[in-house]
Amino acid sequence: MLRIRFNIILMALLAVLAVGLWYSFFRTPKITGLEVAIKTSSFLDKTFQTDGSMISGFVCQMGTGICNPMVVNANRPDLSEVINGYYELAKASGDGSYRAKSDQIIDFVLNECRTNFHMCDWNISPIVGYYLDTKDKKYLDAIFSSAKKLLVLSNQDLIDQNAGNGIALLYQATGDERYKKRLSEAADEELLNWPRSQEQFEYSIRVIWSIFIPAYAGTKDQKYLAASEQFFDNFNLRENFDLNRLSLESIIKGTDALMNLSEMSDHGAVYKTQAHAVLQEALNQSWDSPENLKLNGDYGFGYATTKYNNYVKKFLYNGWLIKLFAMMADEKFNLPVK
Repeated sequence: MLRIRFNIILMALLAVLAVGLWYSFFRTPKITGLEVAIKTSSFLDKTFQTDGSMISGFVCQMGTGICNPMVVNANRPDLSEVINGYYELAKASGDGSYRAKSDQIIDFVLNECRTNFHMCDWNISPIVGYYLDTKDKKYLDAIFSSAKKLLVLSNQDLIDQNAGNGIALLYQATGDERYKKRLSEAADEELLNWPRSQEQFEYSIRVIWSIFIPAYAGTKDQKYLAASEQFFDNFNLRENFDLNRLSLESIIKGTDALMNLSEMSDHGAVYKTQAHAVLQEALNQSWDSPENLKLNGDYGFGYATTKYNNYVKKFLYNGWLIKLFAMMADEKFNLPVK
């Protein structure tokens, strides 16, 4: 009798669990990666200026609704992921208006390169990307002096300036073996100290994104891929998604690295699943939407700075997330609802 009663109770519990799972999967509001990217572009449009220049984002005072624009750092004018965001969204959506914005920003960058060498230094990746897409030599000509500087940067500067991706693209565009050699040198030096300690996980993410993955793309040497896989196999980025512990920049770079690994690795499906989970956490914790209000519901990704009681939304991070969600255009995410 007790056994029968236990079985009945167990079956009832399983039925309740099944109903709960069904409700969670089918009734939780969903949103596609493309829809997230398009909505976030409406925030990014607020930083876009008619001449193709950008403001860096907004610093908002919590509780007041007052938001002040941020100026782009003239010494680090990194517009690369804003360009890439609009560019990727144009491909994913088929809407040429996003490509028009990407074109306008890249034209602004090329024009500014004539008087501000930092502009080319910090935007080599999208400039070379445009060359690979269009074969218009003006893009390579614009970064000639910057490209030479990459070969003499210290390994640390290559990492700090996110230059490895630019070097890999330059090698792809020109076939110049010096770029491949420089990447290998930087990557090999980092491998001497790999893996880094758990306390250095943000630095490890930077190394993977800016050195190991570009080095593997240029050389196909498995040791760079294996080092990248080893890190993410032992460090779950989603479980460590904590903006008090990890910067949003590190989280985004890690997700970008996972997306690259999803295409490079024999275990690509695992890394794509990880990237999807991290992007879901970004929606939950950082997307300021009307359904998940953080500040004003303008679909910008941001983060709070408790020290100054501010909420910051940067154009670079939003462009980057637009790119990543556009790369997962057909994937479904849970719509964060408070």
